Formats: sequence, structure tokens, C-alpha cells
Amino acid sequence: MKKFCITNYGFRIFYVFFFICSCLQITAQDSIKTNPIVYADMLIGHSWMKAGGFTLGAGLHYQKNQHLFNIRFTGTVKLESGFLSPIIPIPFVDEKSSLEEFSLLYGWRIINGGMSHSYSFGISHNKFREVVVDDFNREYTKTIKYVGVPFEANIKWFNNEKRRYRIYFLIPVGKPTGFSRSIGARFYGNISKNSYFGLGMIYGFGFHKMY
Repeated sequence: MKKFCITNYGFRIFYVFFFICSCLQITAQDSIKTNPIVYADMLIGHSWMKAGGFTLGAGLHYQKNQHLFNIRFTGTVKLESGFLSPIIPIPFVDEKSSLEEFSLLYGWRIINGGMSHSYSFGISHNKFREVVVDDFNREYTKTIKYVGVPFEANIKWFNNEKRRYRIYFLIPVGKPTGFSRSIGARFYGNISKNSYFGLGMIYGFGFHKMY
């Protein structure tokens, strides 16, 4: 059995997310009179069907008028737990399948005060790994690559007006800025050879509207 460990795509997702957020925060200066609508977010959720499982994701979003352009990276992992022996109950966790998905999406986003909802679809490159058993009861990992149609629907909340940025939500720094945190929910998925859909929470940073 393939023993579960923290997979490489998990590290990449967190690295991409924090790198994007750091770049956005550098631009969070009050001297910017008209800010662009650009923000990053991270997804934590669960998805279903063959390519489903525990899901992590990171994305960068840019809005022009009501047109929304997204780049996202999503990874899923499906696990199976059990005991090595009924006599000595030592637990184990096996990775049954995993998916790495890189997507480009286009959609629409509507802002209402400090809340927005958006809908996007696009094209993705998917890399799916699955542990399979052959006719001789031997396990091996099968990897396939294919194209898919990703989609997502989001609702999120953020600051409705400029405020001073607060470190750890407590310590105010600098002048009032449109750069703020956001939190919300996402329905997402992919229509492909190994389709899936899921629900998750999104947490992000950036300029979520024109301030």
C-alpha cells in the first residue's frame, strides 16, 4: 500500500498563495487613488466522485467591469484508513488517488457593498494518479493526464470601505487602505474524464472592489 504523506502539491498551493498575498500587500498603499480589483484566495474543502477527496486550492483573480479572470491550482487526495492487524490494532492511512489541476477560467462577478458573488468556467490540465490492483493482486500507481472544464461559484464577504490593515486582526498599521481580508464559500468542480464536484471555504487577501 502507498502510505499517506503530505503531498508536493500541498506545499505548492501554500507557497503560491502566500507569495501572491505578499505581492499584493506591497501594493497596498494609500497613494493608489484607484486600485485594480485583484485578489488571491485559498480553498479548503471536500469533493466527491472518482477524482474527489480532501481538497486544497489557491487562486489569483482579476476583475475588469463585471468580467472576472481566474488562475487556480487545485489538488485533491482520497484516503483510506484501517488497521495493520486485527490482533495488534496499529492504524494506517493509504493514499488511494490524487489529482493536480491547473486551470484558466473566465466568468462574471457582481459586487454589492461588502459582499460579492461570482461564476466562472474554463479549461484545465489535469494529472490524476490512482492506486490500482492487477490480475496478480499487485498494486501499482497509474497516472493519466487529460483536459477538463473547471467551474466554480463563489460568495464572499470583505471590507466595504477603506480601513487600516490590522496585523493578527488586532494591531492597526499604516493609513486606511482597500487591501483587506475576505472569507466565503465555493461550489467547484471539473467536467472531464474523471469528473468531480465539491464544497469548501475560501479565505483571501487583496483589493476586492474599487475603493
